[in-house]
Amino acid sequence: MAVVAVPPAWLAGGPGRSDWRERGSSTFLGVRERPHADTNGGREMGASDGTAVDGRPGRSRTAGGGEGSGVAAGAVGAWPGRAGHGSAVGGARRAADAADRPAGGLDGPEEGHGADEACGPEEACGPAARDGCGVLALPGPLVTVAWLAERLRTPGLVVLDASLPAHRGAGARVPGARRFDLDGPFSDPGSPLPHTMPGPERFTRELRALGVDDADTVVVYDGAGVYSSPRARWMLRAVGFDRAAVLDGGLPAWTRAGQPVEPDLPAAAPPPPGDFTARPRAGLLVGSATVLAALADPDSAVFDARTRERFAGTAAEPRPGLRAGHMPGAVNLPFDATRRGGRDAGRMRPAGELRALFAESAGQRQRLVMSCGSGVTACVLALAAELAGYSQVSVYDGSWSEWGLPSHLPVTDTG
Repeated sequence: MAVVAVPPAWLAGGPGRSDWRERGSSTFLGVRERPHADTNGGREMGASDGTAVDGRPGRSRTAGGGEGSGVAAGAVGAWPGRAGHGSAVGGARRAADAADRPAGGLDGPEEGHGADEACGPEEACGPAARDGCGVLALPGPLVTVAWLAERLRTPGLVVLDASLPAHRGAGARVPGARRFDLDGPFSDPGSPLPHTMPGPERFTRELRALGVDDADTVVVYDGAGVYSSPRARWMLRAVGFDRAAVLDGGLPAWTRAGQPVEPDLPAAAPPPPGDFTARPRAGLLVGSATVLAALADPDSAVFDARTRERFAGTAAEPRPGLRAGHMPGAVNLPFDATRRGGRDAGRMRPAGELRALFAESAGQRQRLVMSCGSGVTACVLALAAELAGYSQVSVYDGSWSEWGLPSHLPVTDTG
């Protein structure tokens, strides 16, 4: 089935979606979407000149320190080991932390990897392995329970709980974890669609309220293994914060390993405000125009993380008013296929297995766009693709909650 023409209104982004994802520069596949004003009253979200959301100028650079990515100098940079130093506020807090540590503490010589050396997903770095800026280094986009347990109280490490409400029933959390609420503060209140990426000013405000600094390292987990935590990490990457990883297996793996938990109760007092500043990065979260272009592009593959029954249109959508079926030309890869089963249930499959999984569906295509029901489990596929070695990966923020609405966007239940 050929991709049909779409009215110009749809090329500007779907109904109600705060479509800031591709503002300000040519993007994935060269598609540009019409800029929208930030729903929180802020400026339009270009940032291709490297300007942070609070108006501070910054030299545009790539994640590895080159020019032209639209990420401001001083933003959290390429990982591991190429992050900016953060602001004077963050530096002062680090200095205070250092003053409270005993001699030979966390900044002293340790066994493990050097400043810029990364270890594999199953390998443990020394507890204080840090990059050239003195920032805690991550081994990759995924960390093990053992890695986190060894570093849990390390200054500059922030643990975020990104569990959706349905997965918070255990009543427990990793000690010191802070709630990253995908249905609350970290969703655009001006959109009728679920799990919408908020504008940069709101994102900055809410992440600062969690006490996150530009120079911090973040580990995100959820209560369902690996389910909603990749969404939180992908959002952080989309606002220029690369030093974030997902806890492999999430809270279930943490508790299976006998690690300590604490009651999931509101904190007695909020953490000190952080100094994080969003520096939007184009291309990681995309809109319907980019998806349409990818469906027509022989070098791109669009993946759908929903169940096979929903993809085929034989099962009803959980959200009312949506059409059944899928995008013509999309590839169905249920997100659960990227996770292990058995005693390791909820953990991600090994990189070699993930490479084979994507190669079977994508062939030689290297540009991947991920979709799902509401933009959450699409990020599980994005994480899996990253682990498999793909570097040109985008997530369709609106996903089926946008595409499936009655419109001229094409839908089929065959092929």
